[in-house]
Amino acid sequence: RENLRIRNLARCVSGWDITTPEGKKGELAFPFDNVRRLLAAGRWVQEQVDDFAGSRRAFAKGEA
Repeated sequence: RENLRIRNLARCVSGWDITTPEGKKGELAFPFDNVRRLLAAGRWVQEQVDDFAGSRRAFAKGEA
């Protein structure tokens, strides 16, 4: 059940920007499996995606 929830959250992610601790632009490919791995690794990331996906404001033009 948890795996299904993570897969559903991963479908809500349309892209990402990664910054290293040194402030440099990081690179990580964006296939679905990488998104799923990221979400599985941290509950706080899951909560951010879930909050964003559940917000009507996030989908209003010019908002987010």
